[in-house]
Amino acid sequence: MGTVVLVSPAAQVRAGEPAPAEDFVEACSNGIAVADPEENPRLVHDCAVLLEIRDTLLDFPSYDGPGPLRWASNSPIRNWRGVGTACCPYRVTRIVLDKAMIGTTIASTPTGTRRLIPVGSIPGEIALLDGLETLLLSGLGLEGSIPPEIGELTNLRTLILSANRLTGSIPSSMGRLANLREMNLSLNRLSGEIPPELGSLRDLQDLRLHWNEVEGEIPVELAGLRVHTLWLHGNRLSGQIPAGLGRSGMKWLRVGDNRFSGCVPPHLRDVLHNDLDNLNLPNCPEPAESGKGAERGATTPEHFVEACSNGIAVADPEENPGLVQDCAILLSARDVLVGDAPSLHYGALPYDGDEIGNLRWDVEQPMDQWPGVGVSRLEPRRVTSLRLSAFILSGEIPPVLGSLSALEFLNLSREYVISGLTGLTGEIPPEIGALTRLRTLSLRRNSLAGEIPPELGNLVDLQWLDLRRNELTGELPADLGNLVDLRSLHLASNNLTGEFPSEMGRLTRLRTLSLFGNSFEGCLPSVLH
Repeated sequence: MGTVVLVSPAAQVRAGEPAPAEDFVEACSNGIAVADPEENPRLVHDCAVLLEIRDTLLDFPSYDGPGPLRWASNSPIRNWRGVGTACCPYRVTRIVLDKAMIGTTIASTPTGTRRLIPVGSIPGEIALLDGLETLLLSGLGLEGSIPPEIGELTNLRTLILSANRLTGSIPSSMGRLANLREMNLSLNRLSGEIPPELGSLRDLQDLRLHWNEVEGEIPVELAGLRVHTLWLHGNRLSGQIPAGLGRSGMKWLRVGDNRFSGCVPPHLRDVLHNDLDNLNLPNCPEPAESGKGAERGATTPEHFVEACSNGIAVADPEENPGLVQDCAILLSARDVLVGDAPSLHYGALPYDGDEIGNLRWDVEQPMDQWPGVGVSRLEPRRVTSLRLSAFILSGEIPPVLGSLSALEFLNLSREYVISGLTGLTGEIPPEIGALTRLRTLSLRRNSLAGEIPPELGNLVDLQWLDLRRNELTGELPADLGNLVDLRSLHLASNNLTGEFPSEMGRLTRLRTLSLFGNSFEGCLPSVLH
């Protein structure tokens, strides 16, 4: 901790920390606004901030009487309109002000009586209230822009600035509000694009940006949000709706009255409350979920689809078209994965058992019994995991695996070292970046070469990434900074070079990081130390 300096006899702040004006600090140290000011220096600080921003936030122009907020040092802060405090230590944790709370003020003037209309804006100094958990300023007619300093309120859980006259763009700094659960900026005049940084708000449950003038495409980063409510209607949004949007229990989706083109990801039709019929757009075909796979021959040969529709590999194939597709993908990937590996027995390995073979995936057996393959039990049934580390794989990673759109766990690591076998070779295909539901990706102890594809930055649900003990080269892609839910990152024993990207500083949930055996330069972002 840095040097401690006295701001007043009652309030202490850290050296270099922004502070309210001294006269407001003294006013809040009178023993009335804040009881026991010497015991509650942070509440004195918050009190002073509120007095400093009061008239900017809301005031009656051309009127000498009391303003609409009536925050004053001769009244206990706990009685101030719309202000809530909590301990311990005592801080201002809540500001809740709306049109009904402010009410109507009638003032007497030399020419009669008149109704006073409050005006105001959101001051950047509001960021000094760093204990705020709720900020609701709704229906107040606030003007101006949302200050970027609002991104410093990292304890915020609720942010509602709806039904004002706010203009300008949505600050990208809002992506730092890591504890935010509800954001409502609706019914304003906001413009510009939706900042992709909002995709970093992993705790966000309710996002409402409707009835503004926001334009551009929906950032693909928003597909990683686990929101139950997403209201974007009544804007100027365009382009294609991201394929990964709404895959995490969404219940409310409103995107009408925009300018979208292309097609609608079919799974969005399953959202309980949606307005997709207003778009007049067709459903995207199911193969579109494979992302870039189709560009590099990741399409599934028809004969594999027919083989998987035999009623054995997949029961009720007509009721489970997604699982039939997954079955065909695995059959087409099997020989590419195995390569020229010989058929071995478990007796050649550290334990006994039956023949290990070359991935015995056979359409004459139900997929539930295919070794290393995990199939969901709930409808719609899909392949959700591939755990192949105990198998002998000497081929390459097939790009077609990027079409397993429901996959959550992919382990192609090499668990056993066999003389003369090097594990998987070639490069990591960028199509793996289409597996947006992945939580674990492990490719450890193979002979993979080339650079880490930046498309891995699309795996926004990923919690475990293990690429150690390969032959990877080049610099780390800055896109990996999008993996804000990552807990473990293993890159040791490769040939990686260059500086560690500053974007990796967004990985605030990272608990394990292994980098040795590379040639990185410079310093790690401070949050990773």
